[in-house]
Amino acid sequence: MASPRRSSKPESRTEPGLHRIAAVARKTGVSEHVLRIWERRYGTLASQRSSAGYRLFSDADVARVSTLKELVDGGHSIGDVASLPIGQLEKLRAREMPYERPPDDPLEFARELRARVLEHVRSFEVDEARGLLVRGSRALPRATQLEELFAPLFADIGLCWEDGTFTIAQEHAASALMRGMLDDFLRTAKRARGARTMVATTPPGELHEFGALLAAASAANAGASVLYLGPNLPCAEVAAAARRSNAEVVLLSLVYLQPSRAQASIAELRRALPAGVELWVGGAAVRSAPPSGVQWLRTLREVSERARAPGKRAPRP
Repeated sequence: MASPRRSSKPESRTEPGLHRIAAVARKTGVSEHVLRIWERRYGTLASQRSSAGYRLFSDADVARVSTLKELVDGGHSIGDVASLPIGQLEKLRAREMPYERPPDDPLEFARELRARVLEHVRSFEVDEARGLLVRGSRALPRATQLEELFAPLFADIGLCWEDGTFTIAQEHAASALMRGMLDDFLRTAKRARGARTMVATTPPGELHEFGALLAAASAANAGASVLYLGPNLPCAEVAAAARRSNAEVVLLSLVYLQPSRAQASIAELRRALPAGVELWVGGAAVRSAPPSGVQWLRTLREVSERARAPGKRAPRP
C-alpha cells in the first residue's frame, strides 16, 4: 500500500527564502501570538500567501523581527520603532547595542557601564538603564556580572543616597531595577547535577536584602539549587523553611544590624537549625568570628567556591 501523502511540505522546501510564521517565531524568539499583533497593529511584516494558502515571510522579515526584538528587549517601545525603516533600525541598534563581543578590559567596561546606568537612574530613565544593563551584561561572564557589575552597583546606589546625590525616589527606582536584574539572574541560572540545596535570607530586623540576593545568585551561578526567602525572617521561620525544603545550607546576610545583634541572630539561628545544615554568614555587620559551626564568607567568590564543593552534611535524625 502506498504511504499517505503528507498534508504539507517542510518549510525549507516550500519556497526558498520564505518562512511560515512558526519558523519566524523559532528563528527570532518572538512568539507567533506577538508576531500577529505586530503585523496587525503596527504593519511590521508584509506576509504573502503560498499556493497552499499559507502566510509566508521573507528573510528580510526575519532580520527585521530579530532587530526589533533586540531593541524592545533593550527598553524601546514596539510602537516607537515598529514603523522605522530597516536602515534606521540597524543604526539605532548599532548605536545602542555595542556589546556583542567580550570587552578587552572587563573591569573598566563594568566601571563605565555602572556610571552610565547611574546617570540614567538619576534622570529617572529606568527603562534606558535596564536596557543598558541587559545589553552590557551579555558581554561579561556571569560571575563577572555579579562581582564587578551588580555588587558594585548596589554599593554605588547606597553611596549616592548617603551623600545626597540620589533622592529617596531615585534610590528606590535603582533598587527596584537591580532587584529585577538579580531575579532574572537567579531564574536563568543552570542547576548542576547533584547540586547542593540552599535557602537565602536575612534575620529579624535586617531589611537590606541585596546581600542575600547577591549571595543567592552567586551560589546559583555555581550550580546550587537556591530558594530565596526575602529579608527580615524570624530565625524559627528560617529553620522551618530549611527543614521543609531539605536545604543543606542556609545563606544569611547581615549588613545594617548592630554587630552585637547580628552575632545574637547568628547564634539563635545556629541553635534552631538541624546539626546537619550548614550556616554561612556574611555582610558588613559580621565583624568578628561567628560561633562554632558557622562559616564566615567575606566575598561572593568565596560563596561561589563553597557552593561548588561537595556537601559533607551529616544524616538528619
